[in-house]
Amino acid sequence: MSSLEPAPTQNFYIQIGAPDPIIFRYRAGGTDGVLQSFDSSLKFRYTNRNGTVDLTTSSGITLEDVVEDSVTYTDAQATVQLTVLQSRSIPAGNFTAYEVQRNVAGREEVIFMGRLIGQGGDNPDA
Repeated sequence: MSSLEPAPTQNFYIQIGAPDPIIFRYRAGGTDGVLQSFDSSLKFRYTNRNGTVDLTTSSGITLEDVVEDSVTYTDAQATVQLTVLQSRSIPAGNFTAYEVQRNVAGREEVIFMGRLIGQGGDNPDA
């Protein structure tokens, strides 16, 4: 079976050597849909000529509750924080693909995907 719709795409710019966090939420049914909770199956995977890196809730992803209209959605916001070393493995330009995945009823589901676009990298690290 295949998907009826393509996975949504979103590109993120990564400052090489000084990465900002990537923060996202997922709504079932699109932008007006209900916020969905994440769990420990959440994975952020990126791939480029330097290899593949998987970040999970035990290494690189933190989950937080979200309050909207007085309703608390448990673990509905994910923050992906690359290390300085991981950001340095992202080449300058549009050469790194990523996917955000989770497991639903025993199958892998791609929530969204896109490119990590490396920029900068001239900053000195401590």
